[in-house]
Amino acid sequence: ATRDPWAPSSDRPRQLKGLKAARLVRALVDVAPPFGATYLAQATGLSQPYISRLLDALQEQGLIRRQGRRIEHVDWMGLLRARAETYSLLKAPSAGYVAPQGPDAVLEFLAAAQTGAGVSAGQVAVTGTVAAASVAPLALGGQLILYLGPSPGQEVRQVDLADPVLLRRLRLLPQTNGGNVLLVAAEDPVVFTGCRQVRGVPHVALSQLALDCLTGPGRMPSEGEEILSYMEKTTREWRKTNLSEWQVADLS
Repeated sequence: ATRDPWAPSSDRPRQLKGLKAARLVRALVDVAPPFGATYLAQATGLSQPYISRLLDALQEQGLIRRQGRRIEHVDWMGLLRARAETYSLLKAPSAGYVAPQGPDAVLEFLAAAQTGAGVSAGQVAVTGTVAAASVAPLALGGQLILYLGPSPGQEVRQVDLADPVLLRRLRLLPQTNGGNVLLVAAEDPVVFTGCRQVRGVPHVALSQLALDCLTGPGRMPSEGEEILSYMEKTTREWRKTNLSEWQVADLS
C-alpha cells in the first residue's frame, strides 16, 4: 500500500544490466517455480542479498509473483524481453573469420570433436541464426556465430579469439570486415549452461538463444520472436521442474 502501482519502469534496464543479472534471469527462465532466494543463490553462485534486491524489483514490475519468500510464478517471456533491453550479443568481444569450405565444414568439425574423433575445439557453442534454424522457420543460412570459452586453466575473461591453434582446428582465416563465421568471447559461463546437442553440435539453451537473437543485427530480432513463440508452445519440454537440475556451467 506504500508503493505506487503505476510507478515508471525506467529503472528496469539498470536493474537487469550486467553479468550477475544475466545469471539470475537465466535461472528464473529455465526453471519453473516454486523456489526461494536461498536455492537461487546456490544455483547461480550469486549472493543472497543481491538476489533478494533484484527479486523485489522484479516483483514490483510484475515479472514474478511471490508467496512470502517463495517465488510462485515467473513471467519468463516478459523477463527475457526486459533483459534484452540492456543486453546485446555483440557487446561482448568478437571477431569475424572466413571458413573457406563454408560454415557447414566448421559444424562438421565440431560434431567430430564432440565424439572424440582425435580433435578438440575447447568450449564452443552455436548461437544466432544457425542455431535458430532448428526451431525458427524464418532462420535460414546466415553467419555462423560461435561462443568461445577459455582454454583449460584460463579465466573466463581471458578468451583468445585469435588463438592460432583454435583457428587451425576450426579451419578459419582472419577477415578484416565481416566473414561467414563470428567468434564471440563468452564473458560468463552461464552462456554455456543448458547447452543442447543438435546433430552432434552444442547449441546454447533456448533462453540464451532468444536473448542473442532478440538483440542481434539484421533479421535476428525477427528470429528471436519466432524462438519465443516456439518456447511458448513447448514450455514443458525445455523448462526444468527443479532448480537442483540447473547449475552454471563449469568451464574448468
